[in-house]
Amino acid sequence: MRKDMSKVIVERPRLGGGVRRKGRTEALTDDEGEALRQRVPKKKQTRTKSLNENLAPLRRYLESQAGRPWNKVRSDISKHLRPTSTVQQHVIDHIGDFVALNTAMVDGKVIARDDIRGNTQVEDSWYRLYVHPKSGLLLKNEARKTFRRRRMEAIDTPASRRRALGPLRQAHRFGDGAWWDVVLERQPERKETVRDWRGVPVTRRTPLPFEDVVVARGLSDMELKQLYGRAGVYAVSARRLTRAERKKLDLP
Repeated sequence: MRKDMSKVIVERPRLGGGVRRKGRTEALTDDEGEALRQRVPKKKQTRTKSLNENLAPLRRYLESQAGRPWNKVRSDISKHLRPTSTVQQHVIDHIGDFVALNTAMVDGKVIARDDIRGNTQVEDSWYRLYVHPKSGLLLKNEARKTFRRRRMEAIDTPASRRRALGPLRQAHRFGDGAWWDVVLERQPERKETVRDWRGVPVTRRTPLPFEDVVVARGLSDMELKQLYGRAGVYAVSARRLTRAERKKLDLP
C-alpha cells in the first residue's frame, strides 16, 4: 500500500471539535474526492468528535490486491497503521466489511463462517473478496454481481407484476411501468373425431392460429404460460389502467 494512500484511508479529520461563527460554511469532500459545501447551523454545532474514515480507498486497494497471499496483503496494511492511533487501528475493523476472512471448504464449496449470519457459500454472499481456505490467496468473489442480479430477479418476477382480477382477467405491470387491464380467452382449437388403428372413435384437438394483443403491441415478449401463470390462454384485449382504477384495485 502506498504511504500516501494509507493517509487518505485513515487520516481524515474527525468531525466536530470546534464552534464556528454563524453563516460560515465548511468545505468537505466526498468518498471520491469531489468538493462539497455544507452549511453548519449554529444550533447543531458541537464539540464532540467522531470518527470519519473514508473506506472507499481501502476497498479499492483490497480489490487491487486480489491474487496475492492474504498474509502479505495484511502485512502491507499493518505497516502503515500506528498501534497508538485509535483512528488508524479502527480501519482493521472494517476489512471484514469487504473480505470474508474466516472461510472453509465444505463439499467443494468455499464457505464464509460468520457468528451473526451463519455459514454461507461465498458465491451467495455479499462479500467482495474472500481468503481461500486452502491457498490463502485473496480472491475476488466473481459471483457477487450474479448473486445481486439473482436477488433482484427473485423480487421482480412475472408473478410479482401480475394480479388476478377474475377467472380470465388480470392486471399486469409491463416494462413501461404502467398497469394494464388484460382480458384473456382460451386458446382456440378445433375438435375432430377420428378413428384410431383399431377403428375406435377418438377426439383430436387441433390448435388454431391466434394473436396475443400484449405480444402484438410489444408490451412483452415472454412465453405466454410464464406471463399469465397458466397454459392455454392468450390476451384478447389490454387497456391501460387509470390512477383511480389502480387505487381502487390497490395497485402500486
